[in-house]
Amino acid sequence: KIIVAPNQLTPGSDYSFTLAVTDSCGSSQSILPTIRMNSPPSGGSITVSGIENEGAPPSGWSLTSASATMFSLNARGWSDPEAMAGIDSVLTYTFVYLTDPADLTSKKIKLFNGVDISSYSTNLPVGSGSNGLMKIAVLVEDEDGGKAISSWVSVYVTAEPLPQSIQQQEAVFDR
Repeated sequence: KIIVAPNQLTPGSDYSFTLAVTDSCGSSQSILPTIRMNSPPSGGSITVSGIENEGAPPSGWSLTSASATMFSLNARGWSDPEAMAGIDSVLTYTFVYLTDPADLTSKKIKLFNGVDISSYSTNLPVGSGSNGLMKIAVLVEDEDGGKAISSWVSVYVTAEPLPQSIQQQEAVFDR
């Protein structure tokens, strides 16, 4: 039994182990097969856009707003380096945002998880601070457990302000 501590082997690298056995008749040596470590998915990115507005950086109204913005999250270009030529490997996409966009180690909240579904549209909650900052990324996992995360994309989601006139406010609540 060979035990290797977690995170000690490099993804995509080959490792060979040699086992030397000595018995009562002398010694013999046998080499175990070479083991290739799984490489994580690569080559992709994430884009986020407000469907109603194509601004950059993306921004919009929160899901609690009367005119909530529908955001489109797209994770294009990801592939499994070990997939056989001409055969797609199954990838799982998990779209997440950070509870604290100023701290990349803060808890990740799952928006959506799907197998071979690399696009997702949703309303988003209000972001942090007066500008409504959110950080969104996609976690991508191959069928052998290789995992990668995209870079974090800034999105600005705020609560829609109420209109100034009483009639306009009533129209919002009468929807």
